[in-house]
Amino acid sequence: MVRRGKIKKVLIKLKVWWFFKHIYHYYHYLLVLKWFLRGKKDPPIYITKRKVIKEYAKQYKIYTLIETGTFKGETTKAVKDTFGLIYTIELNEVYFEEAKKRLEKYPHVQVIHGDSEKILPDILDLMNKMGHPCLFWLDAHTKTITAIREELKAIFSHPIKDNVILIDDVRFFTGENNYPTIPELEKLISENLPNSNFEVKDDIIRICPK
Repeated sequence: MVRRGKIKKVLIKLKVWWFFKHIYHYYHYLLVLKWFLRGKKDPPIYITKRKVIKEYAKQYKIYTLIETGTFKGETTKAVKDTFGLIYTIELNEVYFEEAKKRLEKYPHVQVIHGDSEKILPDILDLMNKMGHPCLFWLDAHTKTITAIREELKAIFSHPIKDNVILIDDVRFFTGENNYPTIPELEKLISENLPNSNFEVKDDIIRICPK
């Protein structure tokens, strides 16, 4: 398989990279427009979700991002300039290696291989010492596999309570495959983070300080 990086080098050498770069750029904005024109019926594409992460970080003046489910590191790279410190966790070894390579030149980004359920408490211990809130982007799940209950349990135990929690893939929260339903999740949040707002919008569960 020819890697995207090699293709880019060839295009740069041929002095046509700028052309393909702009096509690529506008293509994604056309996808966003298509999503809006369809009445937002489909899950929003990643550009929209990355924008949400940046907006919440700016609104609540949050310096640190903790991401579960790095995948290939594309979202992490897209929001890297919004945060001064990023911890991102990926269980799949192949994706971890690819993400690590993609993000290795950014010293403020730490890519960690392992299970978010086990690693998140250790990161939170470190954050407790730093004494400031974090933005959590919880995306370490598929349609049939999730550790969202365990991830939230770790966050609830964190003494800092004015964190922002964004959970991707609302459509999976049906009560099946260990997923809570949205009402169950809202009840869980109200019991453990009573001073937080709970909102579901554009396939993202948004939990933030009142």
